[in-house]
Amino acid sequence: MSPGCKNIGEVMKKKHSEHRVRFNGLIKAKEVELRDEDGNNIGVVDLAKALRRARQNGVDLVEADEKAVPPVCVLIDFGKFMYRCKHGSIPKYWQKRDQEG
Repeated sequence: MSPGCKNIGEVMKKKHSEHRVRFNGLIKAKEVELRDEDGNNIGVVDLAKALRRARQNGVDLVEADEKAVPPVCVLIDFGKFMYRCKHGSIPKYWQKRDQEG
């Protein structure tokens, strides 16, 4: 390797630590507020049930609002979620609302 190249392990660790969006097994909460891709509130469910539902639907469980209690998670393809983040098109209904209904 040239002197300017970094060890690939160091690069991967740095990228992983900078990666702020949690999804699937990286979500740490015990319960999540689950929403589908269209923003329909499914309700507060335990993480295992949410992950199971994501697998059944062939999508990922992505943490959209980690500051909410419980965190808001969306059933969506992770790549599609990241594309929407990059292009600033995340719907407001994915985030927790102070007063719903």
